Amino acid sequence: MNRRNPEAILEAFREIRECLIIVEGKKDAKALNTLDLRNILSINGKPLITIAEAVEKKRAKHKYSDIIILTDFDREGRHIAARLARLLRARKIHPNQRLRYRIMKFGFNRIEDIRMERILGIEKRRGDDHVKISSNFNKISDKGKHKSERCCGKA
Repeated sequence: MNRRNPEAILEAFREIRECLIIVEGKKDAKALNTLDLRNILSINGKPLITIAEAVEKKRAKHKYSDIIILTDFDREGRHIAARLARLLRARKIHPNQRLRYRIMKFGFNRIEDIRMERILGIEKRRGDDHVKISSNFNKISDKGKHKSERCCGKA
């Protein structure tokens, strides 16, 4: 990440404020909301054809200046971006790849790492965002017995 010049990073995100931004998940959308970006469409595991249809409807309704696909910069994210760009071009919608590559050059691996406090060098200590907390603490299971004896169904 280019911490020496946070103004260049913030300038790049000011440039895409009026664009429709497509991200992979909720955490990515939440991270971009910290940069005051509001026109965000999240994929969330939906089929890419439905995302392309949604982009087409939103573009006809709101007249966005550009469409930017900001999936993660790993192999899977690049694959999703390429497939979605192909589907959008089939609908005569051309996403702006130049802005995606400009953001990629800042050194972020994931979109959820792009937060205002990280850009400015202010690290907030919070809980780990990648941990799922289970609520199964009330369930009682007898770990002392063998697996086949636990499931016999006798009360």
